[in-house]
Parts: sequence; C-alpha cells; structure tokens
Amino acid sequence: MVNDAKDRFMDQPAEFQSLLCDAETPLYEGCTKFTKLSAFVRLWNLKVGSGWSNTSFTFLLELIKDMLPIDNELPTSMYEARKTLSSLRMEYEKIHACPNDYTFIVKRIQH
Repeated sequence: MVNDAKDRFMDQPAEFQSLLCDAETPLYEGCTKFTKLSAFVRLWNLKVGSGWSNTSFTFLLELIKDMLPIDNELPTSMYEARKTLSSLRMEYEKIHACPNDYTFIVKRIQH
C-alpha cells in the first residue's frame, strides 16, 4: 500500500510524508497493535460497511477518543477524518441495488 501511495504522491511529497508518518505513529504511547492510520482505516471501513451517518461516526470517534489514553492520535470529527481520506485519495459510492434496502459499497481509489 505504501509503495502504491508513494508512486501516486511523487508530485506531492508533503502529503506522502504525512501519510507515512500516520502509518508509523502509534495510536497512543505504548500501543503496538494500531497506528494512527490503521485505526482510522479500520473504523472508516466499519462506517462505510455499516452505513453509519457522518454524525453517528463523529459521535463514535469522540467516544472512542475519550476511552483511549489522553494523548491518543484518533481523529475526533468527520472533518479530521476527511483530511485523512483525501490524503489517501479514497472515496466511496453507495449503490442501492435491492428493494430491501441492502446497500453495496463500491470503493474506488483515484490515481
């Protein structure tokens, strides 16, 4: 993933450096399981896959941030989350394909 991102960000070294930093920064001091980026991507995947609204996702981010140690790196709002997404150049599109309201998520990465 990092190598693909590096190729896409050759003309934007500051954005790539920020992405690399997020991929290496522990979620909180002493955390060995999640980085700032990996935690956010996992939570975003839950949001998209479960059809959560932006408001409910913001509430979740605020709650989890309060549960973690004080100096954690988790974003606290959709605004901060969108900054991370834009640096990853990720977007999603919901496609309603069933009368029973099942939603299929299509993920696209812009190149």
